[in-house]
Amino acid sequence: MRQKSWFLAVVLILSIFLSACEKSSEDVISDLRKQPEEIDSYTGHGKLTLQSGKKNQEVDVEVWYKRPNLYRVQLKNETSDVTQVLLKNEKGVYVLTPHLKKSYRFQSDWPATSGQIYLYQTILSSIVEDNSRKVEAGEKGYQFEVATTKYMNKTWVKQKIWLTSDYKPEKVEVYDDKDQSVVKMVFDRFEYDTKFDKDVFDSERNLTHAPMPSKETLGRLHSELSSITPGNIPQGTALADEQTIQGTHGSIVVQRFQGAKPFTLSQRKAMPDQLEKASYGKPVLVQGSLGMLLEFSNRKSLVWVDSEKQVEYEMVSSMDTPEMIEIATSLTGQSPK
Repeated sequence: MRQKSWFLAVVLILSIFLSACEKSSEDVISDLRKQPEEIDSYTGHGKLTLQSGKKNQEVDVEVWYKRPNLYRVQLKNETSDVTQVLLKNEKGVYVLTPHLKKSYRFQSDWPATSGQIYLYQTILSSIVEDNSRKVEAGEKGYQFEVATTKYMNKTWVKQKIWLTSDYKPEKVEVYDDKDQSVVKMVFDRFEYDTKFDKDVFDSERNLTHAPMPSKETLGRLHSELSSITPGNIPQGTALADEQTIQGTHGSIVVQRFQGAKPFTLSQRKAMPDQLEKASYGKPVLVQGSLGMLLEFSNRKSLVWVDSEKQVEYEMVSSMDTPEMIEIATSLTGQSPK
């Protein structure tokens, strides 16, 4: 009897101790607010899945960060075997397509206002800025349900975020207004306090040292320019005319769409060059490929490269950004004329 009483006393003391060690949700949020200021660097790796229609796009993602605002995001489209690099250094923001020797450079406050779910800072800010967040503590970490205020697509209404007990990201899943999962990032590796070589955030190094596609992929790349019409055109809008003009580096196909939501789409062979824009810009992901969005008063220009076809596209319109991206995405899988 005495032994049983002693055992119960030990269990009670242990349970009180463990309860005292458990963090409240307020303590966890307080820790997450401090986390960006306490991290000098990190590396993360995982798989980004874009769920669109019948065929999902999977992208291998590797993120490097160094304080205060140096970023290197390497994205490899697992369907096309093509690698691109999103880079931020002291000179600006770059979208690099190494196998084409192509570089876009522009000024931007990215990722402060338009981050992505593969960025740790974006994940943390999504949690701490939502006062209506839901928090669940588990044996190995935490699960959060928060709003999606950091992304351009307004139909993305909520996201679930899983962090380990030491606040490393494990998974982020975004849901639309129909409660369907639309994009998911699963981390298989994340480490704090990474030591980098001094030139890993240099644009020229990343343009020449990023992984190249296989010979088989390079052999499939198209050599001729063939115009393609988007598969998803807004209701009340139709192709009005198409012209082929001669530019400095070859032919450019220009399609004008008129109606309820007019836009212009141009297509040309992607050439090795560096395009610098003084305008405010944002990097965007167009169905697994990196592009950039430039804004001029009430009009926008969305520029991206289909790395497999070696075609550069530019769409000009006053539509909302998600609508433009949806049209751009619908070019994937369309047959040329």
